Amino acid sequence: MARKMKLRTDATHYRDTNTGPALGGQVKPSWTSQGTIKCKLVYKRGTVHMAHMGVQISFGAIAYLLPGADVRPNATGQIPDKLTISDQDFIVRAVLPDTQGTQFQRAYLEIVG
Repeated sequence: MARKMKLRTDATHYRDTNTGPALGGQVKPSWTSQGTIKCKLVYKRGTVHMAHMGVQISFGAIAYLLPGADVRPNATGQIPDKLTISDQDFIVRAVLPDTQGTQFQRAYLEIVG
């Protein structure tokens, strides 16, 4: 029998709303809150192979989210979404749907700072 996972942690979801490069051609994110989502955060280091992109993505944590959570690794151009969980910032590197019967999507996160 599978264990039920409980999403008890609040994550503040941010998306870059910057529309173009700043002076000097560098893009600096302009973070806008998209609201709060429930998650379960697990600190775990590793890599995930994204076969459709042909790349390996390193991560320092995984956030389990409800399937409808609109969290994206490349929401606007090349700037991925950001999650703040318990005063720690994370950059979303990949989001994969449930494949293990947990009924949650997995967001693979890079720890910031």
